[in-house]
Amino acid sequence: MPLDFYDINDIQLNEKLFEIEYADLEIAESVAFSFKKATGITIDPYGTTRIYAGHARVIILLIKEHLSNLKDDKQRVKKRLNELVARLESVKDGFIIVGD
Repeated sequence: MPLDFYDINDIQLNEKLFEIEYADLEIAESVAFSFKKATGITIDPYGTTRIYAGHARVIILLIKEHLSNLKDDKQRVKKRLNELVARLESVKDGFIIVGD
């Protein structure tokens, strides 16, 4: 369980919203690189990262851009990224991301 996502208002980390498994991190690697390039923020896979609402919107836009550039034979990747977009859109204030 490399990355656990919590609502940014859940300071005690009581209720995990979802997690991104190691295999899915590989899928989202180019999005994470683009996010760092656009914002200067690195999502730490070994520590804790706060992503506020504005940055979450940037991640969503980058994922959607990445999806539009994927070839049709990448259905599994498209499905996983669409699931991630839905999860990211589910919280309005931001996330606390906790790595292993």
